[in-house]
Amino acid sequence: MKPVKKSNLGYVFKAHEESKACPQSPFILKQWVPGPEDMSEDCLKLNIYVPKNNNACSNYAGLGNQRCPSKAVMVWIHGGAFLIGQSRIYNGERLAVFGDVIVVTINYRLGALGFLSTGDGVVRGNAGLWDQAEAISWVFENIASFGGDPKKITVFGESAGASSAVFQAMFPGNIGKISRIIASSGTPLCPWTFSRKSIAKYTLRMAKRLGCVTHDNPGFSVAMHQKMISCLQRKKYKDIIENSFVGDLNETLFRPEFVPVMDAEFITSLPINDLAWNQSSSQNVSNKGLKSLSHVDAMFGNNYNDGEAIAKISVRMYFNKTAGLDFDDLMLDQNMVENIYFPKIIEDFGSENGILAFIDEKGIASQMHGVYNSDNAGLKDISSGINQTSQQRDLALTTILDLTSDYEFIVPTIQTITSHKSSTPPPSISSRHSFLFLFDRKYPYNPSFDWIKHASHGDDLPYIFGFPESMKMAFKITDEIEKAEWGTSTVMMTYWTNFAKTGNPNQPRQIPTRWEEFNSDSLNYLYITDRMARTNARHKLFLDRVNLWKTFPPREPRTNDF
Repeated sequence: MKPVKKSNLGYVFKAHEESKACPQSPFILKQWVPGPEDMSEDCLKLNIYVPKNNNACSNYAGLGNQRCPSKAVMVWIHGGAFLIGQSRIYNGERLAVFGDVIVVTINYRLGALGFLSTGDGVVRGNAGLWDQAEAISWVFENIASFGGDPKKITVFGESAGASSAVFQAMFPGNIGKISRIIASSGTPLCPWTFSRKSIAKYTLRMAKRLGCVTHDNPGFSVAMHQKMISCLQRKKYKDIIENSFVGDLNETLFRPEFVPVMDAEFITSLPINDLAWNQSSSQNVSNKGLKSLSHVDAMFGNNYNDGEAIAKISVRMYFNKTAGLDFDDLMLDQNMVENIYFPKIIEDFGSENGILAFIDEKGIASQMHGVYNSDNAGLKDISSGINQTSQQRDLALTTILDLTSDYEFIVPTIQTITSHKSSTPPPSISSRHSFLFLFDRKYPYNPSFDWIKHASHGDDLPYIFGFPESMKMAFKITDEIEKAEWGTSTVMMTYWTNFAKTGNPNQPRQIPTRWEEFNSDSLNYLYITDRMARTNARHKLFLDRVNLWKTFPPREPRTNDF
């Protein structure tokens, strides 16, 4: 169900407390970014952080005692696989004060409560996306009262929040409300962020567990769906959450049960078609999603080992189930990866892109063998003190990590920014910018596996927000850690807030390394670490690995394709 705009309260609302989390699994929340566990169904609220010090006014000649110039606005959408997360972990005070911007953080409904669908008009799905859109509309309509500029709204997020930022920019209803987006570790092309198949089967399984249907196949009629939903609405939210994990490992290896789907309203076409490789200007004129996206400046990026979370949890479970192996088992080697994991990824890639019947699975596996074996061959030189069996296991784990990072995160990001860059902006926009980054400051204070050498999924979060008090528990932040990492954090906050103000991360505030804009020839990107220099401006990110995926069919086959 879509959110309903709150009517005028008729009194002054005292916004002294950050909003509680939307209902979700507290157990899974603890595994990701732990925070306060008190939840409420009355969670669709936002937090606004406004710099109190208005000394910036003195920089504008002739203003005297007039009101400060309106500030750029940054609206944060949290991540968590559309399953968990909450806004109050991301306290925006330090980012707002450091960058002289207004930061807004929002909640949205999660899991089955936010993305349940019956596959028809009874419950279309994507309620969580509608929540986000309503929050963006509220900010657009009201942020001027807080000193914000509604013409400079940047929607930014990480993981599912990043995918959401892109979904929101692709939604025609947001044209004119969003000026820029920053998508860190997520786009609608990431396999875990969207299901081309109906998720009504999961709704049915959950309803059966809760006694709202009695048969495995009760018939998919509108009347049956209405009766089932009416029954579910009478259940406690805790019961909904506890009974919503209904997919088996084969079904949920790459995505949770309840994620965004095509609903013929918010998402009207497949993301893989909206954001296909190598679209020309003439092709994307009628593409509604890409046409909407073409209105905004965009920053896209990943963490080097973004696939770490999925690899060490879901993929690890899959190897344990299919081969009885854990990741510390010395029997794990490259051949097992190629025999167990390659086919599963190829199957999911083909199925989710509607091309399974048209791809050469053995040919793709052979290409993967050539690229990923070659890319990881150098690891043999760093294990001189370890026996050969351990070397083979470490090579296999690195292949799993690289392949998961590429399939789930990096390749979708590069495909998305390539489409954004090739899109045709409307005549009303004189210039439109695209920037790509790779973050590689591995957060050194949380325990990790030895085979994870680079920045993992989520390692960038405390740097973006300036190590706020709200993240201390999740990231084990001490005063010493904050002091040691503050320099890297200020670099990131400078790039991020510069972009929010101007669409260019290089200005107005001075930066350590010039960030060259992305283009489809040089594939420029900024390599963000704790030591920034001229050489951090790079090009052709993971070129061989990305080119491998570009050779596969780029979109759903149509009748004139074969």
